[in-house]
Amino acid sequence: MSGRQRDGDRRERARRLVVPVTNLLRRPGSRQALQREVPAEELRVGEVVVASGSPVQLDLVLEAASGDQVTVTGSVAAAYVAECRRCLEPLEGEASVRVLEIFERRPVEGETYLLDGEAVDLAELVRDALVLALPLAPLCRPD
Repeated sequence: MSGRQRDGDRRERARRLVVPVTNLLRRPGSRQALQREVPAEELRVGEVVVASGSPVQLDLVLEAASGDQVTVTGSVAAAYVAECRRCLEPLEGEASVRVLEIFERRPVEGETYLLDGEAVDLAELVRDALVLALPLAPLCRPD
């Protein structure tokens, strides 16, 4: 894959994760459901990998908490591949995590996300949620 094609894929992925919230912000308390499948950017935690381009499932609800704050709740899920920590055999699994995050115009670093203009960019939230959901010591069976 050429560099130009990779850049185009990144831009397309980024566009699919930017959600306009103009109408939502005009009506505090209003909600917007978002179910979407987007291609993943490669994520790696040790030997656990969410492959670039693999599907990430978003099932979210965006709610206008005030004129300058949006709450995002729901779930994020993606398949991963890894190596069993015990037997070193390849394994596959799914990282699935519930999210409850706040987007605001003046975010608190490490606590809330930026509400930029009239849109929320879910890319950082999705990445953060999946990285935290990936197993640190994957096992092919629980025993």
